[in-house]
Amino acid sequence: MLKYFDLDDILLEEQKIKIRLKSNISFPHKVEANTTFEAPLFSLEHIINDEECEILSDIVSLETQHILRANALPEDFTKQNPNFYALVKYFYNDLSFFKKVAVRRVNFLFECLIQKKEINELFFEKEKEIYNEALETLLKFNSLGKL
Repeated sequence: MLKYFDLDDILLEEQKIKIRLKSNISFPHKVEANTTFEAPLFSLEHIINDEECEILSDIVSLETQHILRANALPEDFTKQNPNFYALVKYFYNDLSFFKKVAVRRVNFLFECLIQKKEINELFFEKEKEIYNEALETLLKFNSLGKL
């Protein structure tokens, strides 16, 4: 039996990264500088390009952040293949698997941003490889009665 998930719910449950504000903001509410909060991973590209935010999580190195800022691309990769999040939803009970898949996916997207500056066939081949690995794990979880 297939189970469907609301994309908004999936995105809200996305892995979080820790962020710190560098200065005060007052819109829509007043927030003091040095306030830390968590933002979903899919908002990472926007946060990297926002000079008022500092990423505290170690998922993206400072050097990579600088390279991304210097090579900003208007393409929003989070809108490519949103069904990835529906598949990953099954693995929220196994964070080690989720982190492995998420980090591999994000790192490859960054590689595309830095080296290619465009979406190409290589991007989709890598996505297919990650999907297949996730599907194999899904089938293994199912055979073990974990789903």
